[in-house]
Amino acid sequence: MGAAAASVLTGARSPAAIGEWITDAPRWVLRAVGFQPDPLTGSVTVPHSGTVRRLLGRLDGDVLDSVIGAFLAAKARSPDGDSRDRSRSLRAIAVDGKTVRGSRTATRPATVLLAAMAHTGEVLAQRQIADKSNEIPAFAPLLDTLDLTGTVITADALHTQHEHAAYLRERGAHYLAIVKRNHPGIHDRVRRLPWRDVTLDAYDRTRAHHREEIRRLKTAAFAHLDCPGARPALQVVRWRRDLETVFVLDTLEMAVWQHDRDEHPLRPGELIHHSDAGSQYTSFRLAEHLDTAGIAASIGSVGNAYDNALMESTIGLHETELIKPQRPWRTLSEVELATAEWVDWYNHRRLHGEIGHVPPGEYEANHYKKLTKPQVTTTI
Repeated sequence: MGAAAASVLTGARSPAAIGEWITDAPRWVLRAVGFQPDPLTGSVTVPHSGTVRRLLGRLDGDVLDSVIGAFLAAKARSPDGDSRDRSRSLRAIAVDGKTVRGSRTATRPATVLLAAMAHTGEVLAQRQIADKSNEIPAFAPLLDTLDLTGTVITADALHTQHEHAAYLRERGAHYLAIVKRNHPGIHDRVRRLPWRDVTLDAYDRTRAHHREEIRRLKTAAFAHLDCPGARPALQVVRWRRDLETVFVLDTLEMAVWQHDRDEHPLRPGELIHHSDAGSQYTSFRLAEHLDTAGIAASIGSVGNAYDNALMESTIGLHETELIKPQRPWRTLSEVELATAEWVDWYNHRRLHGEIGHVPPGEYEANHYKKLTKPQVTTTI
């Protein structure tokens, strides 16, 4: 099992690939993962790849997950046998489901796993979801293998179930339940609480990743919430503004202005604006702007490396030809000015082999000349 785990970490994604990795691994690697050398010859004998495949095929996935989870939970405990002093704080465990990447095939759907993870990073338990089911029936069996005394369980709104809350209280655990509109009854009761009269507990305003976010938190204790053991209610309000949308609109306006200046105004239906699925490109402001300009919107598929390859290669050239050779940069204004100069050089003076060793501006001008070239006709 140690060799199989090591092979997966190096990229093996199938039982056959795991068996081949074990067969080809150097002797010192095999000894490190648990294979014992022959006491006389010192050689390391490894099982055939077919034997490895049969062994992995006979493993019970749920049992294996339970054993590994118990091992990680034991490793996370302090030397005195307890994870931490429960009189001071609770141990947080997050429950969430994820689709296993690359598990979907032509004959079977993707594999979905429900996992319990400590907020310090250890996966304490894991369970596969049945193909025709969902995460809800697997919630309690997943946590049955864990000691939940002195813990607080967090999960998404799907697991805000009365049965889940009762189960956690019986196991001695606390919980943080997310209430959204998929539970209209309890959502309506929580929404109607007198939040206007509750004092604001926390206010945070951050600006990162080209977004500006404002978060507001209020907490209050109520005894009439229809959820087992629930007393405090927390209201979290978040506003978010995508700052990159402004930059996208500015660059789009510059492109349209450039066409007008070159006497090639855009006509509705002639231009397609293609981008990835970033939030700045899926905003309503950009969609309205494109519709007003008569430009068709196109968004690529998520996770497709080839979909936006042209733009990615241009960004790579920008880094290779400008950013890296001239660093360190002192100010943002310095980068902006240098980038504007590089874009002008890229469009009007840099030779591109893919279009006949001419600059893009010249290539585009020749394209429009061909479209507007008068046709000579002969009349007999």
